[in-house]
Amino acid sequence: MKNIKDLNLTEINLGIYEADLWRKFKEGDRNLLGLIFKTYYDALYLYGLKFLNKEELVKDAIQDVFLKL
Repeated sequence: MKNIKDLNLTEINLGIYEADLWRKFKEGDRNLLGLIFKTYYDALYLYGLKFLNKEELVKDAIQDVFLKL
């Protein structure tokens, strides 16, 4: 984990953006689900491929996560 003095402004702003995004979603703003999906899909996809070498299965798993949200 980085020390706060080692973070650059972009990293700090991204952290605030993500925290605010999730807070608003948890408070009931379901319109943000699409934005959350677009924000995290690529990272989740690449992460899933580290465990499974089946692209369609990884895509289905990501869809399942967002259906539960």
